[in-house]
Amino acid sequence: MQALLLVLLAMAPEAEIRAHADAILSKQLADGAIVHIQDGDQITISPYFGNYAALGLFEAYQVTGDKKYLEGGIKWTDWYFKHMDIRGVIHDYEGTVDNYKSTGSFTATDSYAATFLMCVNMRRMLTKDHRFVMRETGKIFAAHKAMISTLDVDGLTFAKPDSPYKYVTDNAEVFEALWHSRQIAHLLRNYAWIHEVYYTRRDMSDAFEDLRGEDNLYAWAKAGDEPVTVEDTGEFYPAGLANLFAVALGPAGWHDRRATLAATYERFPNFIDLPPDHLYWWIAAAQRVGRKDIAIRAFEEMKPKVEARGLAVDHAFYIRAVASIKRAHTGPRRTRVLLGSTFIDIPRQAVR
Repeated sequence: MQALLLVLLAMAPEAEIRAHADAILSKQLADGAIVHIQDGDQITISPYFGNYAALGLFEAYQVTGDKKYLEGGIKWTDWYFKHMDIRGVIHDYEGTVDNYKSTGSFTATDSYAATFLMCVNMRRMLTKDHRFVMRETGKIFAAHKAMISTLDVDGLTFAKPDSPYKYVTDNAEVFEALWHSRQIAHLLRNYAWIHEVYYTRRDMSDAFEDLRGEDNLYAWAKAGDEPVTVEDTGEFYPAGLANLFAVALGPAGWHDRRATLAATYERFPNFIDLPPDHLYWWIAAAQRVGRKDIAIRAFEEMKPKVEARGLAVDHAFYIRAVASIKRAHTGPRRTRVLLGSTFIDIPRQAVR
């Protein structure tokens, strides 16, 4: 079955990706917002899931070269810029297509801003439009500050100012986003920003190491100073999922990541009841450490569930899964970083 799936992926990854990218665009409003959930005429817009939907569009552009997907991602980032406040914070929205309003609340500040910075930097790399970075520098820096505004002395961020928890999932996204933030800081020659990213990533790396147990599993959160472990919860969400985020995005070395994936797989071998977004993180984590067998198994479970649930973010994760498994990604694997007065190419692996 897995061999047949690989053959099918090899035959037509672009057609698959186009179909799912078009599904995302069908959920994008004229002003650039991407609908997360729709029930009748009522819609919900989640900036967090919208960011991942936009990353799916950017991935689709890299595979297909079709600029409508790039334009969709750009429209989303422009919408986000318009709706964030001066602190870099953005709220969820609800209402109708013609009249939606802020709920005045958000699930997190760290992960919302982190995933947005990923979008901003992908837009920069794909368009090579540095003028938009100059134009939006203040808002980009505000998003960076919002991401780390809840940074604690132990090197981890609280989910939001009034949250008692520092989640491993959120912090893995912050760790990844700090890399993207640094690329923008290099472009702007903002050395204070660059240094802040360097020391934040260093401290976060140490904090992740402290959360990793002898069983190779990470605690899924810290409540104040106390780790909340897999044993304390016993459920895949959030405990198992946190370990997948740590493997896919976190700072550990290759052998440690592989050991964590194996320990997570041994502890949570059942994929049947997992939703598409959780299955995607199995794929991302497995692919990062060369466990394609696990990635294919998760993909087989994911494929029918994407169409059944029909969320933009699910289609985006499907696109990224196909591109990862098939290695259909043809976009910039190296990023251009401004050092002094010369642009040089730096392999991404060298700066992570």
